[in-house]
Amino acid sequence: TSEDYYTLYYQKGTKKAQRVDNKFSSSSIKAYIHEDEIYYVNSKNELKYTKIRGSKLGRIIKVSKNVESELYVTKKGYVYLSDLDDNSNGKLYIASGGTARKIDSNVRDLKLKVSNNGKKIYYLKDFEKNAGTLCVSSGRKGKEIAKDIYSYQYVNDKLMYYVKNYSLSGNSGDLYRYDGNHEKIASDVYGIATM
Repeated sequence: TSEDYYTLYYQKGTKKAQRVDNKFSSSSIKAYIHEDEIYYVNSKNELKYTKIRGSKLGRIIKVSKNVESELYVTKKGYVYLSDLDDNSNGKLYIASGGTARKIDSNVRDLKLKVSNNGKKIYYLKDFEKNAGTLCVSSGRKGKEIAKDIYSYQYVNDKLMYYVKNYSLSGNSGDLYRYDGNHEKIASDVYGIATM
């Protein structure tokens, strides 16, 4: 069967629309426009970038390959994962101005959280056997918060909750509150409910 393809266009006001790229399959369109930049992931999982100059577009630049996550907006650029392995762990990057910088490796997909003010990225890394290391980054190498973390819930930069020492056989772990200090507040916790 033939697959349907789509074309990404950019149009400012009533000016003529410009083709950015084509051959997007319907399930692969991920485009992000912020101020004077466009980032998008094409059907080949390549992250591409162009600068908006008035009503015209600059040259298309390939920033990264093997991008397999959403792009998360931060104050310093777009954060994403590439090169995911069979366990959904990959390399964490930040892209800004058409270039990318690696932040960390072996980062768990679906465990990323950008802070409310967009200045920090929280994530789990080295996630094996249902536990990993909780880290925070401001766009540079991450700093460790705690180890042996099963899950976490970000509230704000001064308050988080996490489940540690999770047992698969007991299907539970210990709940901690983190506000700069680590305080155990409950045992035999399955997970953290969110609203």
